[in-house]
Amino acid sequence: MPQVKIIAKNFMDMVASLPAIKLDMLYRNQFICEAILRSLPPLAKKCVLQMLYIDAPIPSKSLQEWVLADGFSKHNVAIDRLVQLRVFEVIDRKKETTYKLNPTFQTSLRKHLIHGGILPREPMPPNVIAILPTSEELDAYALEQWECFLLQLISSGQAEKSSSFGSSMMRIFQRGLLRQREKEAPRLTESGFQFLLMDTNAQLWHVIREYISNSEEQGVDQADLIAFLLELSFHTTGEAYNLDTLTDDQTAMIKDLADLGLVKLQKGRKESWFIPTKLATNLSVSLADTTSRKQGFVVIETNFRIYAYSSSKLHCEILRLFSRVEYQLPNLIVGAITKESLYNAFDNGITAEQIVTFLQQNAHPRVAEKVPSVPENVTDQIRLWESDLKRVELTPAHFYDEFHSRDVFEAASDFARMHSGLLWEDAKKMHMVVRAEINMLMREHLHGIAMILYGIWMLRVWQRDEPGSSFDDLDSTAPWFIYTFLATGITLCLLTCLGHIAADSANGFCLFCYMVIISVLLLIETGIAADILLNSDWEKDIPEDPTGRFLDFKEFVESNIDIFKWIFLIIFLGQGLSVLLGMALRAFSPNQGSNYDSDEEFTQARLPLVNNHAQQSAYVIGEPPFVNKNETWNANK
Repeated sequence: MPQVKIIAKNFMDMVASLPAIKLDMLYRNQFICEAILRSLPPLAKKCVLQMLYIDAPIPSKSLQEWVLADGFSKHNVAIDRLVQLRVFEVIDRKKETTYKLNPTFQTSLRKHLIHGGILPREPMPPNVIAILPTSEELDAYALEQWECFLLQLISSGQAEKSSSFGSSMMRIFQRGLLRQREKEAPRLTESGFQFLLMDTNAQLWHVIREYISNSEEQGVDQADLIAFLLELSFHTTGEAYNLDTLTDDQTAMIKDLADLGLVKLQKGRKESWFIPTKLATNLSVSLADTTSRKQGFVVIETNFRIYAYSSSKLHCEILRLFSRVEYQLPNLIVGAITKESLYNAFDNGITAEQIVTFLQQNAHPRVAEKVPSVPENVTDQIRLWESDLKRVELTPAHFYDEFHSRDVFEAASDFARMHSGLLWEDAKKMHMVVRAEINMLMREHLHGIAMILYGIWMLRVWQRDEPGSSFDDLDSTAPWFIYTFLATGITLCLLTCLGHIAADSANGFCLFCYMVIISVLLLIETGIAADILLNSDWEKDIPEDPTGRFLDFKEFVESNIDIFKWIFLIIFLGQGLSVLLGMALRAFSPNQGSNYDSDEEFTQARLPLVNNHAQQSAYVIGEPPFVNKNETWNANK
């Protein structure tokens, strides 16, 4: 089964990223088990409910019999989801894989279905509290608090009232959304611009996710915070709950959540209480649930005119991100989408798809029923204007020329093409451009090829000058220097290929072989260098070279001894660094330790270290925080 990589999108993805021990502790809470069951896709719910009262492991083939043939892909995704959440425990046997429900999850869900769940706190009696706000008043309060936060994110001067956010809390909530340089006002980042175009549930989850991620810095356990937030989502909207029933950490959380509009705090003569809003009770609901989507307000015409039926300053500021607002009436905002306004939006990191999605999701009810809700000429033109900025793509590259022979050029071209690094070539002029990622590999490969071709040339010249010589002559008069030169070039080419294979596949065995060969070469080079430096009669230790090329090479080195000292030092240090890098890659290789038991539920997928062109992507549950889709979580293969 393919490895699953989690990118947190909602509560369930955050739950799946917790360690196994904390997950088992969470599953002791019956409400968390219900929230997990709610979040599962239909096939996963079917599997859980059918296996709820089955204690024996079930083979994977038996699970596949529960679905039709055309649903195998969705079935595999559902199983992956259950395994990631540790709802399913994988039992690997020699012949086949079997699954069983997590005993803690199974016991809690059984009790919840039979006896029902009881919250740790009950609503306060009406005779104790003051008059509770109506549902409309509570929704207006939540919307006002949330818009105040967003307006403060866009510009601190836009908020209608002073915010109760502390400076530390604002830094947490705005992390990654704002950047500030010295002596400059804070500015929105690309993520911040994209954040403003997301729907409210997605925006809320992003802020809550940052809050959860920062909880351990404040001494609060993430599992406890997630458990409390999930419990909060099962409270009744509009009911009052006593603050005295909360722990100190939970009380601090409630005050932070009240700033975001998730709860409303009220105080009586003797007691204080909190009232959950719809933002809190929808926390465990899928982000793609469109049943509770707010009413749209935007009408766009074929002439690119925008009419937004809203009195909200926040809506006006959001429309300014990608359009030109012309005037604002008490309940109407009028503007137009222009090329200049869109170019400004693209420069800020907003994409055409995000603009189109925002217009579609916020379409006025009168036009939302039409298909399409946004005129096609408008959406097409927005995408075309974005493509105008992407006509030229910059790719870091290196230019190669002055090849000494066509054989070397063709060999280098084939090598670059084999590694998907050839960007351009001119066969007539023997010029080529390769990607920067393979530049070092190209240089090593060319060095090896050059040594091989030069060795073959020396051998042919020697054969021409010595008519009685042959390749098979291996006696004392054999051209050992030429053979050594050829062997060195071949070894360098093979080492280049082995190093690329090891880096591309992150294979521990290849890395080990690469390190051993480089280490042997280092020892040989060190021994030869020591013999030359310490032994004045080192020339007597080697046989006579009948070709005379060794003497020519020796004279050339002696005449350029300063340059060759630096060359030898660079080669020696480069090989030493290659060994250290190979050891580091092997030590941190994702597939290390797969032969022993581990507390981790999953091993990470093997990831290439260079050129990820041939690597198949893993299943991804969830999506990046700034991508708007119509599904709660997707599995992309």
